[in-house]
Amino acid sequence: MMKKVTIEQVMEWRPCGCDGPHDGRNYTRQRVQELFGGKKALSACEVAALDLPQEDIVWALIRMLDTPAQRNFARWAALQVRHLWDAPDIVGRYLETGDESIRSAAHAAAITYDSTASHAAIATANYAATAATAARDTDAAYNAAATTTTATTAHDTDAAYAAAAYATAACPAFQRAQVLRLAEMVDGDTCAICNTPLPPDSVAPVCSQCQEIEGELEADARAETEQRRRPL
Repeated sequence: MMKKVTIEQVMEWRPCGCDGPHDGRNYTRQRVQELFGGKKALSACEVAALDLPQEDIVWALIRMLDTPAQRNFARWAALQVRHLWDAPDIVGRYLETGDESIRSAAHAAAITYDSTASHAAIATANYAATAATAARDTDAAYNAAATTTTATTAHDTDAAYAAAAYATAACPAFQRAQVLRLAEMVDGDTCAICNTPLPPDSVAPVCSQCQEIEGELEADARAETEQRRRPL
């Protein structure tokens, strides 16, 4: 895992607007330097704490993961909204296990699922699974999931971001949970909320003081998903 990220690494990722004018919205080198606040590198928790749109933080944190972790995150994101749609069994099995021997079949099942006449939350949960099962890179998977066409050239980074984006579309309250999950995956030895060191035997992603905050976030997300399951 990439424990810390430098300004050079961020610019190599080609963030949105990196070649555009410095207008406070584009991620130009000057803006990235300002976000780093004089530091040479930022940890995942420091990235998660930046005053930026949550989807931009998710975009950056995904790039701090290695390929296997990106696939794991994509599956986790799709699983958070799996209950919103009647996922084919093989899709559910892949999302739960990550078994590469069934990934192609799971992707085929997800991509052919007829969600066009369904509630928007059902359709976007389906797209999250489609992106997660595509797993090869970033924008290719997003486009493939959006158009329900094949994603054989998609890459893991983009697939992970697409799964996160569609899961958020199905349930916006899960976006902060995604940020915490990613920070935990990169900096597993520190609290995903306050960045303090965790005890060596800790199995939770947050310290005891922050567990109540995490519980409130999860409760809000669950309440929102239940609301979205109700017919219009």
